[in-house]
Amino acid sequence: MAVPVSVVKLVTHENPHLDEIVAFLLLRLFGEKMFPGVAQAPVEFCRTGGECPNGKTADEYEKEGVLFIGTGRGRFDEHGKKRAGEALCAATLVAEQLDIRENPALRLLLKETLDNDAYASAGLTDLASVIKAMYLQGINPLEVINWATRGIEALYAQQLRYQEAVAELIEAIVDEVEAGGKIYKVVSIVSDNPEIQRAARSKDLNSAVVIQQKKTGHIQIFTNQGQIPNIRDIVRIVRIAESQAKGRMTRLPWKELEVTERISEIPEWYYMVPGENLLNGSLTATDVPPTNLSFNRVRELVKLALSHQFDPDHVEQCLLGNCTHKDKPCVLFLWGFSWCRKIRYQQAQQPSEET
Repeated sequence: MAVPVSVVKLVTHENPHLDEIVAFLLLRLFGEKMFPGVAQAPVEFCRTGGECPNGKTADEYEKEGVLFIGTGRGRFDEHGKKRAGEALCAATLVAEQLDIRENPALRLLLKETLDNDAYASAGLTDLASVIKAMYLQGINPLEVINWATRGIEALYAQQLRYQEAVAELIEAIVDEVEAGGKIYKVVSIVSDNPEIQRAARSKDLNSAVVIQQKKTGHIQIFTNQGQIPNIRDIVRIVRIAESQAKGRMTRLPWKELEVTERISEIPEWYYMVPGENLLNGSLTATDVPPTNLSFNRVRELVKLALSHQFDPDHVEQCLLGNCTHKDKPCVLFLWGFSWCRKIRYQQAQQPSEET
């Protein structure tokens, strides 16, 4: 077992990168047992070009409670260290020392930090680029570190919520809807976790639709555009059902019930494009009232819209391309399904028989 090393000071090079700032945070969050004092240790900067000052080594400084990060040729300086087929950075060295390299909530943060440090992968608006731009603006490096640390802590908290969402989804209702030779997976859950939809659409569940009801009664419908290019059928029938639930059946044409964003007559639902999501309130629209539809009613509506089914009393004629609603009322007619409208349109284009 490693002997704890008391720490009174953290030292890095001037204008530290994302890598060193992540390393600081990991030490503060997880390193107190192995490096007592590190959670409160101040940061100072070394201006000696990668070497420790005063001719001393990083190991000698550690005995004095000074821990070098990303510089100084010590245990947490990747420069001069080589591993076959593996890039290194200060953050990954710290993570290995603290035995948190495989922590699921840290895995993506560590990967992207390493990619940025080893391969300069940051785009213009990525955190690493913003940090560098702040230094070039002359902002005090300690202010930059504090600002970036708050952002990284928020990202870590987000990843923790994601892992919690993965665990929550064990209790989700999973429906499979078959249509057109495809199977669509619909995942439904009551949860306030904002990471539910991302977890449900991950490669493990690969859901086509995620229905999430919050404890306030608000419901969001998220879709996977790789499986469902548009959700106009879902949007239309949810809005129709909402008007029914409010006791005043809408008279809006089907086309108007499919429009993007919000419609004044049924303000509970916002059709978001791009994204193909149907939202009953959101982080940016907190004053939207909860839907009048129950969780299970929304589930049934979504499954119906995905099913491409026909009324059993009409299905034989539907498959022949004939809509017989005028002869005998069809229970699905009021929803205005796209596949039904296509039949009626094609039927209308056919020349009438001469009598």
